[in-house]
Amino acid sequence: MHGSDGTQAVSRSLPRRSRQTLEPMNTEVRVATQQDAEACSSLVRLSFGELCSHAWSAEATQKLYEEVSVTALATKVAEATCALVAHEAESIVGFLLLPRPSYLSLLFVHPGALRRGIDKALWELARSKVELEHQATKTVELNATGNALSFYESLGFV
Repeated sequence: MHGSDGTQAVSRSLPRRSRQTLEPMNTEVRVATQQDAEACSSLVRLSFGELCSHAWSAEATQKLYEEVSVTALATKVAEATCALVAHEAESIVGFLLLPRPSYLSLLFVHPGALRRGIDKALWELARSKVELEHQATKTVELNATGNALSFYESLGFV
């Protein structure tokens, strides 16, 4: 199913798996805080702008940018089931947001940090948290852009 904003709805059941560490890449994953909202907003805008916006209407892009404003993200991070950031040194290079246990709202990685497992590590940690703290949740849904579909399929989303 395709949305008017260029996304496809996908879902995934949650099998049991172990976590993945990122030490060899000097990347650390931690819980996001409201103080990360500005860096996360910038990351989402940069990544989306470089990798996805060409497939979206100007109106849909503007709506997304409003939804990931610093103020909006600060609130969403505070209220989320799970909000994580991946960082290297002082820079946030990945961001994941599950506003509720059954919905992955945002998963973005800096364009310069792609194909290093950051997205997978963020998802694996979030999934572990859902499995431990929200055991009644059996499926997680998301809307994916066309260029992200193969990544989500590799994780078992269908």
